[in-house]
Amino acid sequence: PLVQALGDSSPNVRQAAARTLGQVGEPGLGPLVQALGDSSPNVRQAAAEALGQLGELAPLAPLVLALGDSSPSVRQTAARTLGQREPSHLEDAAREGERILTGGHAGNILGSIVQGNIADILGEVGQPSRRFITMLTDLLDWPYWEVRMRAARALGKIRRHIPDASILRLEQLRKDPESRAVSEAADDALAEILSFDENVIEED
Repeated sequence: PLVQALGDSSPNVRQAAARTLGQVGEPGLGPLVQALGDSSPNVRQAAAEALGQLGELAPLAPLVLALGDSSPSVRQTAARTLGQREPSHLEDAAREGERILTGGHAGNILGSIVQGNIADILGEVGQPSRRFITMLTDLLDWPYWEVRMRAARALGKIRRHIPDASILRLEQLRKDPESRAVSEAADDALAEILSFDENVIEED
């Protein structure tokens, strides 16, 4: 029932389920990792906190990536858990931040914040160049699920002149193993792109 509740339409129900799963031990591990990819920041924060309660059972890699979440509460909870388990991961993120401040490139952790914002901006460009569409297509392969979701949404907003490579990747993301939010964003984007193409064919 708790795992099923993580798929409920209400964020409050999903948040409560995530909090409770932190108390059931190893059986809650997989569902909680999946909940880190929830569209609601409150659910993601609850999942990160619950994973902290699982101690050594919880994998660190998803929490490291969550340091690049768009929500401050998710980032803070992930950082607190990592600080208790493996502080060296926070040091890696801090070094990445230092590189950014000194003009260097963002990596896969803090870079998620940057790339997610870039995707949002490109999605608002009326008629982006092919180079911008290529950038968005590349972001469909970003390690953190939230960037993939935002890139998919951006392509759905653009709709026009989306290349086959982008459409193929969106088709693959309909079964994204990490986040249902990515799958839904890919579905919505494809519906927008393909409906636009159909309208163009009818007009011709």
